[in-house]
This record gives sequence, structure tokens and C-alpha cells, in this order.
Amino acid sequence: MVNVEKGSPAPYIGVVVAVFSVSFASIFIRWSEAPPVVIAAYRMLFAALMLLPFAVVHREAQFKFLDRKTISWLLVIGLILALHFATWITSLGMTSVASSTILVTSHPLLVGAVSIIYFKESGKWTAVGVAIGFIGVVFISIMSIGDGSWDGNLLAFIGGVFAGIYILAGRVM
Repeated sequence: MVNVEKGSPAPYIGVVVAVFSVSFASIFIRWSEAPPVVIAAYRMLFAALMLLPFAVVHREAQFKFLDRKTISWLLVIGLILALHFATWITSLGMTSVASSTILVTSHPLLVGAVSIIYFKESGKWTAVGVAIGFIGVVFISIMSIGDGSWDGNLLAFIGGVFAGIYILAGRVM
């Protein structure tokens, strides 16, 4: 684990950079002229390259215990993440940034539904919240049927499903 001195600004700087990056990602992607799959590939490559030194330095011992089955599952989970980015980034060129972002970030609804149904977690109020959230997703999708962005909304939603599967798979791992 990384040792951070009490009162150190490092975690706060990290949070500010992360919030800025996530907040403006869809706008920067929309401004880009590169093909969506290329953007997705570079996004994953650069993230992996930035995180790899930390993983090697701070978690090196954990890599030694990975068997073939675990490595195979990790590769499948990585493919799911790649599909999430490919579908979402493609959707940004086909629908509004707002619709795409809302639909792709609907993955907590999937995670919540699976947690309730499969893992038998949470209570009645979580189920109510998930149901209301799904109604909102349907409403956003229906509102754009006539403006030609249905394909983009569907891709964004599929990207959200891939993100939910990625989170659930990571949880199971």
C-alpha cells in the first residue's frame, strides 16, 4: 500500500485530476477527429501505462500468484472494458453528449439490479431506486426517437451494460 503522510495534499490532487478528467472526457472525445475505436484503444493503453508502474512497485507479489484461469478471466474482463469504451465513444458521435453520458453511466442500475436479484443484497428502497432509474433511462431513450440519435443512445446504453458487467466481474474476481 502507498504510504501518504497525514495532511498530505497528494490524495486531494489525485481526486481533482480524476474529477477533471472524467468530467471533460466526453467533450474531449467529441472534439477528436480520430475514429472511436482508436480513441478507446489509446485511452486504455495510456491508462494501463500510467498505472503499470504503481502495480509493479506496490503489488508485485500478487502477480506471482496468478494462475492461468485467473489470467484468462482478467483478459475477458479487459475485453469487456474495451467493449464498454468502444460502444460509448462511438455513441458520442451519434447522439448528444448529455444523452450518451447519462445512458453510459446508468451502469449502477444494472449493478444494483443484479445485487438485488443474484446476490440477494439490499432492500426494498434500493429496488425502488433502481426501478426509478430504469424508468429515467427509458424516458431519455424514448425522448430522442424522432431526432435520429436512437442508434447513439442504444450504443451508449450498451456501453453502460458493459460497464456494469465489468464492475460485477471485478467484484466476483
